[in-house]
Amino acid sequence: MPLPYSSSGRIELTSDVNAQQIDSKVVKAIVDALTKKRARNVQQNGNQITFRAGVRIVDNLNLLLPITSGEISIFVEGTRIIIRYNIRFTEFFIFTLLLVFGGGFALGDLRSRGLAFLAIVWLVLFGINVLLALIRFPWFLRSSVTKALHLEPDSWIF
Repeated sequence: MPLPYSSSGRIELTSDVNAQQIDSKVVKAIVDALTKKRARNVQQNGNQITFRAGVRIVDNLNLLLPITSGEISIFVEGTRIIIRYNIRFTEFFIFTLLLVFGGGFALGDLRSRGLAFLAIVWLVLFGINVLLALIRFPWFLRSSVTKALHLEPDSWIF
């Protein structure tokens, strides 16, 4: 399912490090970074990582706040490191929908203007958080890997 429920992406980096060292360092760096951000059920199977985040009590600056779950795959081709990811927003979609519209209906009489207002509030609440996650998640992965491999930002391929 595409947006607003999920999103996929790809990141490429270059390194002069041995491919076997890259695999283990990159996977460990990403697993450690996800754990530090309080992801749950972080599991690794070879070069595949899965995790759950979901709606939970974290500060509102937590990168994983709107992300329900995700899969990350790491591939090494020569000196290129390719990271593919798929993240889902389904729980946050439902949570914000219930929060905004449930709260609106609990407050009382909602005519067309009230519903339109609630729709805009929901769109802003959900949309901005998802947009920030779409920008920050690839940066988070890239940053985790570049720190682990001691890569310079100049070696990033966009």
